[in-house]
Amino acid sequence: CLKKENELKDETRPCKINGCKGTWTLTAYEQLEVIRNTPEGQEPVMPQRMCKECFDFYANAKDIEVPCQNKGCSNKWIWTRSMQLGAHVHGVNHTPVRLCDDCLKAFMSLKDEERPCSVQGCTGTWTYSVKDQIRDKCNQREEPKRRCASCQEFLQNHKAEDLTCERCGATF
Repeated sequence: CLKKENELKDETRPCKINGCKGTWTLTAYEQLEVIRNTPEGQEPVMPQRMCKECFDFYANAKDIEVPCQNKGCSNKWIWTRSMQLGAHVHGVNHTPVRLCDDCLKAFMSLKDEERPCSVQGCTGTWTYSVKDQIRDKCNQREEPKRRCASCQEFLQNHKAEDLTCERCGATF
């Protein structure tokens, strides 16, 4: 063992956290332990570890409950310390915005739907997005009534006019 350990040298290894540029040292003694504990005929698998900075961050971080992105939802999702470490390594220092598990499941199961225009006599449609469907469901709102894009465009491009009733003369 002593002869084999003398043949080995400490190795600087990259941090196992994706995106981290840090390193850690795999000592000759640790390499010898791995080699000696590997069954004969098999290739020894050297360990992967976090660098000191990542390990310290991970050890001191705590899982955080974060409100759902959906404004009508009162649920929360867990920003784990592993997620926080990944964000830290990539220079993101703010809590991400995300849907809770229930809203995410609903989001994956629903599809954008075409709804009829609210203008009487119009045959156009508007898109009821999945995001709006989930928000309205959480807020227990009825399905909204909206104008189609061409009706919206018409209203934006034409000013309202005053009309006079032929019978009574009232202006509206």
